[in-house]
This record gives sequence, structure tokens and C-alpha cells, in this order.
Amino acid sequence: MKNKKKDIYSMEGVVKIEVIRDFMKKKNLSEQEFADRCRLSLKELQKVLDGRSLFEPICLLKIAHVMGVEFAGLVNE
Repeated sequence: MKNKKKDIYSMEGVVKIEVIRDFMKKKNLSEQEFADRCRLSLKELQKVLDGRSLFEPICLLKIAHVMGVEFAGLVNE
């Protein structure tokens, strides 16, 4: 049986982490406060901000919604 983790792509370089961090800084939000607004656990948000961890795409959709931007605005082409 194949190990499924080997078949999953890394999220490194996919998410525009600096855009999310700039938003958090501008709004003076801690990671916990921002996670609460996004209705994410702190661990889920940290996976997104880590840039190397795998996370559910819905997490990024929730972040985009709270930031008032399109999903495409948070991913690199």
C-alpha cells in the first residue's frame, strides 16, 4: 500500500504569507485573535502561516473571507 503523504504536494511557496501577516499587523491582531475571527484553530492558522505544512484549502478560503479578498489574492501563480 502506498504512503499517501508522498502523493501530496507541499504547500511551500503557494500561499502569500506576507499578505496575511501584513493584514494581521495592520489590524493589530495576534495569531489567536485572527484564528478566532477566521473560525480556525490556532494550529490550523499556524499551518497556513508556516508555509511548509499541508492544510485544508477551506482554511485559506476562511482567511480570504475575513480579509475581504479573493482566494486568488492569497495564492501565488
